[in-house]
Amino acid sequence: MICHVLDIVLHCQAWGETAMTQQDWVVQELSTLPSDKIAQVLDFIRFLKIHSKSDEQIRREFRDALVQARARATERGITENDIAVEIRQVRAEQ
Repeated sequence: MICHVLDIVLHCQAWGETAMTQQDWVVQELSTLPSDKIAQVLDFIRFLKIHSKSDEQIRREFRDALVQARARATERGITENDIAVEIRQVRAEQ
């Protein structure tokens, strides 16, 4: 199904249609998919976005996300030790 969506985008490009028209085509095709397939398309879009970023951009976004996660943990009273204990528990269950 993802290939079908990409075929539509390529078709739009071949005919010189604008980016907005391409987006309209994609939205139209998405509206006909069941929700589990839409989730797969979203995963693919995220994959494409990640692979279009530079390594430095990915590192910066990771650092920012880590800072935010640590801030939320601190707000909720979760310590680094709490996190380490939970990780060990999960790994022990695997």
